[in-house]
Amino acid sequence: MSTLRQLAPPLLVGVALLGLGGFLYVDQASELASAKPVEAVVDNSRVPLGSGDEGYDPIVAYHYEGNGTTYTSHDVFPGTGSYHTSRDRAVEIVQEYAPGDAVTAYVDPANPDRSFLIERRDTLVQYLMM
Repeated sequence: MSTLRQLAPPLLVGVALLGLGGFLYVDQASELASAKPVEAVVDNSRVPLGSGDEGYDPIVAYHYEGNGTTYTSHDVFPGTGSYHTSRDRAVEIVQEYAPGDAVTAYVDPANPDRSFLIERRDTLVQYLMM
C-alpha cells in the first residue's frame, strides 16, 4: 500500500501531461485543417528580451480583413500555447516579417479572430516531451 501511495503522484502527473499533450496536438491539427489563406499586413515584429531559460517566442503583430471587420493577431504558429525556440531562430522568423509587409495569414473561417502565419505541425511526440 505504501508503494502505491508513492507511485500515485508521479503517475497522476504523467497522465495529466499526456492529456495536455493530446489536447494541444488535436487543437493544432484542427486549426491547420480548417484554416484559409488571407492577405495580412505586418504591424511590427520583435523578439522579446529575456533570459532565454525557456526559449524565445517570436512576436509578429499583424492585421487582416474578414467580413468587413479588421482583425489583429500576433500568433505566428497554429494551436494553443507558445512556440519556444532559440534566440537565433526567433530572430530569423522576425526578420521574415518586416512592418508594412504584405503576408499570408491562415484564418479559421468559423473563428475569424484566430489566425497564424506559419503552417507548422508538431508531432504528438514533441508535445509529450514538453
